[in-house]
Amino acid sequence: MAHGTYYASLSSIAAERFHPLRAGQGLSLYLSSSALGMSIGPPIWGAIVDRTGYVLMFLLAGLSIAAGTCVFVVSQYRSRSVPGLTAEGASRRE
Repeated sequence: MAHGTYYASLSSIAAERFHPLRAGQGLSLYLSSSALGMSIGPPIWGAIVDRTGYVLMFLLAGLSIAAGTCVFVVSQYRSRSVPGLTAEGASRRE
């Protein structure tokens, strides 16, 4: 159930972030990154839990989510303030 919500909503967001002619590339980038994270994340987090316990693991997970959110917000701000970085700007150039 969670995968159905996660996959559909984030796939549409990923496709939206790219020019319509490049939506397939954006979606494949998102899916590849997601698969990489799902394959290497559990062993890394498991090793952290084995060495230090759950408290540090959840602290680091929260910090990584916060850092990712900051990167997303900054990239959204930059794409709106720099002409040509948005899908609308790219469509005007073509």
